[in-house]
Amino acid sequence: MTKMRLVSAFLLILVMSSTPFPAAAEQAAATRNIDQTLARSVVDRIATDVERLRGLDFKEVVPVSVVDDDEAMAHHIKRMEDFGAIEELRQGEIVLKALGLADPDDDVMALLTAALREQVGGFYDPSADRFYLLDDMPAVMVDMLTAHELTHALEDQYYSLDELLVTGEADDDHLFARGSVTEGSATLLMSIYSVQAAFDQQLSQDDLMAMANVGQDAMNAMPEALLRQLMAPYVLGMSFVQGGNPMAWMASGFPVDDVNRIYENPPLSSEQILHPEKYWDESKRDDPVSVSLGDAGSRLGKGWTREFEGVLGEINLALLVGATTPEPTNPQAVNGSLWTNRAASGWGGDRYELWTRGGKPVVLLSTVWDSDDDASEFYEALKTPTAGKRIQGRSVVLVYGDPKSKTVDPTLAEMLREASTP
Repeated sequence: MTKMRLVSAFLLILVMSSTPFPAAAEQAAATRNIDQTLARSVVDRIATDVERLRGLDFKEVVPVSVVDDDEAMAHHIKRMEDFGAIEELRQGEIVLKALGLADPDDDVMALLTAALREQVGGFYDPSADRFYLLDDMPAVMVDMLTAHELTHALEDQYYSLDELLVTGEADDDHLFARGSVTEGSATLLMSIYSVQAAFDQQLSQDDLMAMANVGQDAMNAMPEALLRQLMAPYVLGMSFVQGGNPMAWMASGFPVDDVNRIYENPPLSSEQILHPEKYWDESKRDDPVSVSLGDAGSRLGKGWTREFEGVLGEINLALLVGATTPEPTNPQAVNGSLWTNRAASGWGGDRYELWTRGGKPVVLLSTVWDSDDDASEFYEALKTPTAGKRIQGRSVVLVYGDPKSKTVDPTLAEMLREASTP
């Protein structure tokens, strides 16, 4: 059995990728023909500002290479192959489709590749300790992107980003939370840097409009579940690292001590990213509970194989009960309330397993809620069709797919029995 990480496969890319700026020249203002000499001078100049804002000094100079679009994509694909992320993406596609969170014709790898081609203007690779800048970056965005990626580079020198994001023990939802820390920190620093640069450099209105002109065609083609995994770490992460107050930086600047503390004690779930008080406020601290399905899959009958398992978390379960995904350009998207709803709040923990027989998938999903009322709200609000569902106290269990009808009730009963076992 392989443990499936529905979210972390994307995070392996996101920690390298830029903030969502269009790389193509026609999508923004005039471009620079960036060469190695220019890239080195930009990195050396921006590094000083990043050190000042982040409150940390670079231990080593960050190498930089200039690449074109094809070289960047080849680098991304190679890194995904090295971490086994491509196969995980394919398997995750099966889960999303079984849950009704992706269309039957969706090709996750193709959608992700298209988004990377459209969005990525540069990236930092923790495995190489190197920053890569695309040679056709819009001129007005080069400094901003460099500030974002050098934040990754600086924090990697202190906290080892690959070790943080590629760990054998953390589940998918846990890794989503960690990715929100890395992207939230870099996005916040970039935002502060950009505001200061706008004043210092007296950027024109056309320049500012170019910064906001994010290419969205490929992103808009994605199902909501994928869009969330790509965008939420940036948008919600920026708010989370500020204790849930997305404008706190205006009064106090970059929260150096708080972000350092987060890296030492990372959040454990998307619930804590969506509801920052459940991490920051000790009186409201709400860590996830461990959920097991035990031997429930054996009730499906002979010939079924468990392929992998994982945790959906509130960020994904919210889609099962009608939550919508805000537009990335919506200034209110930094508020977790726009990504979830009442029926998904009160999440305590979950676990899913994918079982297959002859290429036919079945997903078992067991959820635990903070209270009986929370469980009832989730149960009653479920939107996607299931093969069967049951509720008992704080537990809601579901079977997705098309197993033999006579096996559904025994499987659900075993899932509930396991959920009630201390």
